[in-house]
Amino acid sequence: MKHTPGPWEAWVKDGWHVSDGTDRIADLAEFDDQCFGYDGAIELEEANARLIAAAPELLEACIAVRAFDNNGPSWHQAMRKIDLAIAKATGEDAT
Repeated sequence: MKHTPGPWEAWVKDGWHVSDGTDRIADLAEFDDQCFGYDGAIELEEANARLIAAAPELLEACIAVRAFDNNGPSWHQAMRKIDLAIAKATGEDAT
């Protein structure tokens, strides 16, 4: 893959950021000016950070579903990857 390996995490300190634990992947605080005056700017920034942080899992889930066949992962394993990726992207519990 030609991207920073996951997992990535969204975190907040002076704005929302996404990191692989070592380096920052994205600083969403840089986009504050674009959201100036928007009542939901903080919620939008957090939602975008969570979505970006879930990108490696979303890609992995898509690949698992795409590769599904007799030699690929089971359907339930693929669906679990999708559920976990969606939960991470939306900030919800995947249990």
